[in-house]
Amino acid sequence: MSHDHAMRRYRARAEFRRPTSAARWVLAGVSIGGRFQPSQDGVERIRGRLPEPGLVAWRDLPDPIVAATVDQALTIALDVARGRWPRFAGGRVPFPSGTAER
Repeated sequence: MSHDHAMRRYRARAEFRRPTSAARWVLAGVSIGGRFQPSQDGVERIRGRLPEPGLVAWRDLPDPIVAATVDQALTIALDVARGRWPRFAGGRVPFPSGTAER
């Protein structure tokens, strides 16, 4: 039996955003080692200050992701995050550009 890729373990973190401190959280995406996989097309990682504190939060996924590549791991991690926090999945992601522009 031949293996093209060795399986590796990756630690992933889910990113959540909300437009105001009183609004509900929305899953924006997941990251592994500085790489970001958005939950929706057009969403970028946070890269600037937001209008107020408390509009972005992160949670580590509880278990490592086992995959051959980081791209595969990001895809799996996003599925895991959507399944783990289904009430936060879906809906418009605030600050899609990754900056305070809405």
